[in-house]
Amino acid sequence: MASCNDWPWRGALYRGRELLVLDEPTSALGARSDRLLLNELPTLLAGRTCVLISHRFWNVRQADQIFVFNDGRVVERGTHDELMAERGLYAEMYSLQASAFTTEQQSLVGEK
Repeated sequence: MASCNDWPWRGALYRGRELLVLDEPTSALGARSDRLLLNELPTLLAGRTCVLISHRFWNVRQADQIFVFNDGRVVERGTHDELMAERGLYAEMYSLQASAFTTEQQSLVGEK
């Protein structure tokens, strides 16, 4: 895997010495590539601050802090576990995405 300085980040809005802003960096990737990149992010971003903008809740689960926006305002902030425990907007949206994925997988398995 390349170092962060060499990586051709798709969706990088800003790449500085200490800060990297990624806007939907895995949107054009398949599921396998998405997972590989996200598994390597902690290594690639060591010593940097990264702002990851994503509509895929799975992609932000490991973040130190998650900021949830609604109508342009931060309405929730915390770790994945904290936000799930609050049972607010983040937990609702995360559960909706997770259930959609589970339902889709169950239908694919049933077709075989």
